[in-house]
Amino acid sequence: MTRTEALRYLAEKGRPYLQETASFETAQILSHVIGGADPYLPFEAEKQMTEEELARAERILERRMEGQPLQYLLGEWEFWGIPLSVGPGVLIPRSDTETVVEWLVSSIKRKKNKVRNPVVIDLCTGSGAIALAAKKEYPYARVIGVDVSQEALRYARANGERNALSVEWKQGDVFGPLDLPQADYLVSNPPYLTKEEMSEISKEVQKEPIIALSGGEDGLVFYRALLERAREILKPGGMLFFEIGSPQAAILSTWMWEEGYHDIYLKKDLQGNHRCLYGTKKE
Repeated sequence: MTRTEALRYLAEKGRPYLQETASFETAQILSHVIGGADPYLPFEAEKQMTEEELARAERILERRMEGQPLQYLLGEWEFWGIPLSVGPGVLIPRSDTETVVEWLVSSIKRKKNKVRNPVVIDLCTGSGAIALAAKKEYPYARVIGVDVSQEALRYARANGERNALSVEWKQGDVFGPLDLPQADYLVSNPPYLTKEEMSEISKEVQKEPIIALSGGEDGLVFYRALLERAREILKPGGMLFFEIGSPQAAILSTWMWEEGYHDIYLKKDLQGNHRCLYGTKKE
């Protein structure tokens, strides 16, 4: 069986469960099994699959159809062009979060003559996705990633080493004082699903750590704590960036304004949902 034939066979086998993502997901599985090659490339597509490769791909597909996240089954996922190791115990990085990175890095670039050696702190860092993206774009920045979970930090450290990106990793709880330097940029993708949203999440998302998903009854509990931490560690004139859910956009914008932030902006992701909120702390 050629790789093209294997793609067709696996996609049809997985379609009843995967539906419209069947072709994409089976291509990811096949690429993983054959060592990272793109099975759609002409010089790869007609190569023969070994029996072992096909059996391995089928085993992964079967686990996927049982509700295991694709990213956990593959053991990695790409974010901002960075391959990140992921698995049970850490939030899977999502493309929506790249909206936050986009506006963070553009702000650092815009202010680079004013802030020459910025300190960037990523709270609730998880796999380290945002912190590593910032370090990739600005190697001269001091970047610190903070998380309460030792398991998440284990992934973050491994991802930093894997990609030769020197980020400082610290364990810390945003619900209390943090031993951190003053930051020029404070960024966070905190847990923000409401109690109602948590009751509706898919079987796959249920496999991710609840601590990285649940934002309490109203989805806002972490933002309250983060605004308190920003009072302590964000420099006057520094910038605060949040990933948010669209329903939280209005109230969080109001809270930032009440805290004295100015130049407050909401930015949408590629699906047209409000995803990034940022503003500048008063001098």
